[in-house]
Amino acid sequence: MTATEERAAVYRFYAGDDTLLYVGVTQRFGTRWSSHAKQKPWWPQVARQAVVWYDTRAEALAIETEAIKTEKPVHNVIHASKPPKPRKPQNTEDHTRMHPLRIPDDEWEALGQAVGERNRTQLIRAYIRWHLRWPGNAQPTREAKQVGGPGISKKTTEEPS
Repeated sequence: MTATEERAAVYRFYAGDDTLLYVGVTQRFGTRWSSHAKQKPWWPQVARQAVVWYDTRAEALAIETEAIKTEKPVHNVIHASKPPKPRKPQNTEDHTRMHPLRIPDDEWEALGQAVGERNRTQLIRAYIRWHLRWPGNAQPTREAKQVGGPGISKKTTEEPS
């Protein structure tokens, strides 16, 4: 094998806005380009390319690997850093989606004072389960104190029967 045959190119494909789409290495750039054009769904995004030739394929491969790791092209898979795996829920209660509720600030704050800042969501979920009459879900109990509210001073009240 001659030195000319061993030379290899590191090429980069860019989108029109200069987003780096892909980094690759080849010894036959024309053939590789045609292959990408036929097979890659991202090929229509390519607006320009840059090519740098190296004396050996090993050198080009090392440059390609480093470029993929540091420049983070959009469509490279090999050598690309993997996104973190999604956290698996510990149990079904840990795997819930957020659902926004519109609750006036004064009511939200009063509820936090009554049940504790971190217990509001648990209380609301307990009421939902009780309201749906799910087995084993009783109406949540509350302490015998009333906290604020419109026209109500802070005072202790009796539980309704």
